[in-house]
Amino acid sequence: MFRPDGTLPPAWVAPFHVPTYLAGLNDFAGTNIVGATNQIAVAELDAGRPGRELVFAGFDGRIHAIDSARGVLWSHVYTTDPRVLTGGVAIADLSRDGRPEIVFATYSPDADKGALMILDASGNRLHTIPLPDRGAMSVPTIADAGGSAALELVVNLKDGVNNVRQVLVYEVPNSAAGCAAWPTGRGNLLRNAFVP
Repeated sequence: MFRPDGTLPPAWVAPFHVPTYLAGLNDFAGTNIVGATNQIAVAELDAGRPGRELVFAGFDGRIHAIDSARGVLWSHVYTTDPRVLTGGVAIADLSRDGRPEIVFATYSPDADKGALMILDASGNRLHTIPLPDRGAMSVPTIADAGGSAALELVVNLKDGVNNVRQVLVYEVPNSAAGCAAWPTGRGNLLRNAFVP
């Protein structure tokens, strides 16, 4: 975490490190399945803490949330299988309760291990929806894809089937457009992870 002038705040002089390792540093050879990308998402998860929080998938099968001073909010085990990974998370207030949800997809070189998962702002799992074949390697996108003023979760599948399915779109009832803090991989359609 850098300041606008390129310097590090005192809490970030040493990098945040999760020492436990499960998988993700390497691609799965011969499968066209890549290792984890460790993308960080930024959003306000806890208004009682200064600054925004950082959410990322570690190489330990967990989703982690830390605050701007390197304090750990929570970690959530999404897998114990070294052949299941995620590309990262998207964040939006899907329930319109003023607190965001964390959305991510998992993938694997093995069939039927991928899923779309949703956590609450405290790291508790709310939903797990199985994904076909090898899941989805990219971060889901949260947007008003249907023009209904509500949000949809757009999941780009690893194994699309011509004239059957390439992408899955899940409607989120009672949601509202404009509530997405980090709606896609690297934060925006430019994929530059810009935090205003």
